[in-house]
Amino acid sequence: MKRRKGRLPAYILVFDAILGILLCFFALSSKSKVYAPYYKLKLEAARFTETMFLKVKESRLEKNIPIDPVNDPNGSGLIGMQLSPITTEFGDLTAKLTSVNPNFAALFVQYLKKLHLKGGDLVAVHFTSSFPALNIAMISAIKTLKLRPIIFTSVGSSMWGANIPQFTYLDMEDILYRSGYIDFKTSFASAGGIDDIGRGLSPEGRQLIKAAINRTHVVEIEANDLSEAIEKKFKIYLDKAGDEPIKCFINVGGNTAVLAGVEVPSGIVSFEYRDHPGLVGLFLKKGIPVVNIYNVNQLARRHGLPSAPVPIPPPGEGELFFEVRYSLLATSISLVLFLLILGFTLVFDVDYYIKKSLRRL
Repeated sequence: MKRRKGRLPAYILVFDAILGILLCFFALSSKSKVYAPYYKLKLEAARFTETMFLKVKESRLEKNIPIDPVNDPNGSGLIGMQLSPITTEFGDLTAKLTSVNPNFAALFVQYLKKLHLKGGDLVAVHFTSSFPALNIAMISAIKTLKLRPIIFTSVGSSMWGANIPQFTYLDMEDILYRSGYIDFKTSFASAGGIDDIGRGLSPEGRQLIKAAINRTHVVEIEANDLSEAIEKKFKIYLDKAGDEPIKCFINVGGNTAVLAGVEVPSGIVSFEYRDHPGLVGLFLKKGIPVVNIYNVNQLARRHGLPSAPVPIPPPGEGELFFEVRYSLLATSISLVLFLLILGFTLVFDVDYYIKKSLRRL
């Protein structure tokens, strides 16, 4: 065979490039969806959350409390008012709309399973009324995993939360309890607001909160300042648990006694925060892990949940339920073939470059 004397023809390089692209496409097209860890539990929790959402909406309509189609475009019934006598602070409507997604329950299952909680474990829970949809999703996760909660709820709510005086979060939860959806409910309640003592609310607002606590048969916990509120709540959790260990503290929302005005990352909280001045720090100091659900928009972005979705996503949608994986076999075959082609091309052309280098000497 006649030995080639010039450079490698351009069409050979073009062929290699095209073949390389085709092999890459082959490897990328081998992706498939596989079930994420705890798939069945996640789907069960998300479906149950959706069922409870619908029950709350039905109850709201039965009480002739209108739903604003502009600020609650999905008509969920879980979005409150801009302002009311029990509104404690500013609230982000986008965050509230983002929270009305039953698939948050799957995220909560994932967090709780990562802490190796099992059926029958006792957990301390603190809700605010600012994110009723997230509270319900957490309740669903707790019920799905068969945990036993001790629940505190602060009744005051930020804008667009459960701030309708005749339809507070306690009312929503009580409806679910009396209707047989859940077999546990909030045991203790505080006013919320500044220092968790109702500061910043009008006398009318504080009275409306008391009325909601009384009609849902919850024990009200009052304090004179933030320090006392933190101490009282922590003591009640421990007293209620008795000799049984609390396996986890779960917080949903931005209650002052829990966060004490100090930012805590959302998700499973590191034990580095054991010096935190609120309830978060007190539980961590006792070696009790903490799950903090607060920055809703950030959580949604981190876990592939849509922002303020319309319509509400169905249960089982998103990366919390499925993982995308690529075939190791297809990727390996593509890589080996491409390396062989490159090797053949180099071997075929090596004499040209060697001779060219010798001529320069």
